[in-house]
Amino acid sequence: MHSTGKRFYGMFLRFNQTKEARMSVESHLAELERRHMALKKEIEDAQSHPGVDDLQITDLKRRKLQIKDEIARLKAAETIH
Repeated sequence: MHSTGKRFYGMFLRFNQTKEARMSVESHLAELERRHMALKKEIEDAQSHPGVDDLQITDLKRRKLQIKDEIARLKAAETIH
């Protein structure tokens, strides 16, 4: 393979790796957003029932916030690259 061919092949490999990493991050973001929405619904359902423990609701809110923070972190890292 000529040096030009090697250079283009190397660029092609890097492009594919970047594309796969981006797809992986997008897939992970989609899953996090799905879990965030599920927790939001679970919190709303729990709050509509008077017998639900406040500690349980607090735990659900904490988990939802952790997911929201992770989504924000991934989106910020994605804009940097």
